[in-house]
Order: sequence, then C-alpha cells, then structure tokens
Amino acid sequence: QLEQQYRQIIQQAKTDFYFLSLQTAEEQRTRASLNYDNEVNKMYSIHHNALDFTILPLKMIDLIQERCRMIGERIQSVYNYKIECFHLKLQKD
Repeated sequence: QLEQQYRQIIQQAKTDFYFLSLQTAEEQRTRASLNYDNEVNKMYSIHHNALDFTILPLKMIDLIQERCRMIGERIQSVYNYKIECFHLKLQKD
C-alpha cells in the first residue's frame, strides 16, 4: 500500500516536471519569436530610413530573412519532435 502511494507520488512528480519543461520551452520559443520579429523589423526600418547606399541591398536583406525563416522551420521541427517525445515518455511512464 505504502509502496503504491510512493509510486503514484513519483509518477505525479514526473508528470508535473514534464509539463513544466514543456511550458518553459513554449515560453522560450515565444520570446525568441518576438525577439526575431523585432530584430527583422528593426533591420527593415534601418534600411528604409537610410539615406546612402552603405547598407545591404534590399535583396540581400530578403535573402537573410528567407534563410532565417528556413532555420526557424527547422527549429520548429525539433520543437515538435521534442514535444512528441515528451508525450510518448509520459504515456510510457
């Protein structure tokens, strides 16, 4: 009886830890996404407000943004994979 209670407590602690980890990862992803959006907006703003041609051409900025988008998709893939692993591990335990 006591052993069963300990097992339940341990299982609940694991579940709480998994959900806390998931919540933390989602918060980090949201912050990183907002930071990225702010930096891209700042980059375009600097470009549009510049009076000389010492800055990157707009095409180069578009290429940089496209590359960042592709990296973001890869990061999203890894994030989705980790979430799936969390759910599988949670079901297994």
